Amino acid sequence: MNKYIRVAFFNAAGAFLYAAGALLTVAGAATTAHADVSRLDWMTGAWGGEVGNAYLEESWNVPRAGTIAAVVRFSTLASEEKPSQAIFIELITISNADDGGLMLHIQQFSEALEPRFPPQPMRMSEIADRSVSFSATEVGGGLAKVSYRLSDEGVFTVEVDLVEGNKFLANLTRKDG
Repeated sequence: MNKYIRVAFFNAAGAFLYAAGALLTVAGAATTAHADVSRLDWMTGAWGGEVGNAYLEESWNVPRAGTIAAVVRFSTLASEEKPSQAIFIELITISNADDGGLMLHIQQFSEALEPRFPPQPMRMSEIADRSVSFSATEVGGGLAKVSYRLSDEGVFTVEVDLVEGNKFLANLTRKDG
């Protein structure tokens, strides 16, 4: 093959691969590249749903000042014999990290705001159009991975992988508006 034809071929192939990569990123393909917390505006609102014999509520505020935050309540379901009781209260913040990614910090409390465990930092491991995942940055916390996604049908899914191997899955629906 002629030297000039080879150079032109490789230049064209490189341009094609670059364009394909840009197209995939624009189309919302999952990536671990730079992200701004403003991309998580789809999480905003009040979400809730039954999870087994309990009820999970998550209230996410609007992304602002490089952060988005949530208050979470996990409670038992009320029965004829017993009223609903809080199992835990949780505070979550997601913020822009210095490296261009996102950091999640999570802390669980009793209903009297006594910490149940030390706070746990998690780093963004993947982000797409309406989904984001975070992985533990330190050994010692109870969570290995936390993922959030919003389906086209409006179901807000929270998936948690615990360090000991158990999984927690909650499919929540919008409770505000």
